[in-house]
Amino acid sequence: MLKWLASSLLLMVVTVAQGHPIEEVYCTPDVKAITHDDAYTRLQKDLGERPTFRGLSSDGHLLEVYFSHTSGTWTVVVTDQHGRSCSVDGGTKGHIINPLKAP
Repeated sequence: MLKWLASSLLLMVVTVAQGHPIEEVYCTPDVKAITHDDAYTRLQKDLGERPTFRGLSSDGHLLEVYFSHTSGTWTVVVTDQHGRSCSVDGGTKGHIINPLKAP
């Protein structure tokens, strides 16, 4: 599971790093880009999700995984250098895997 998650995150970061505008890569006609602040607020207020992972791509895009310990819901959000955010994926069942320990 951890290898799958790491591979999926790497694939998302590589896709973003190709230089496509954020809306063409992640947003759909039904999901328009919103500001990072609005995404953060909506996920916390509407779903009770909090950021549990943040990573910065070599192209400057921020990838975040939000998670609710109460409901188990999760959302992956990508934000470009201009602060435009789009939801990449989400789900209703999830749990936090024990953090990796440094070697």
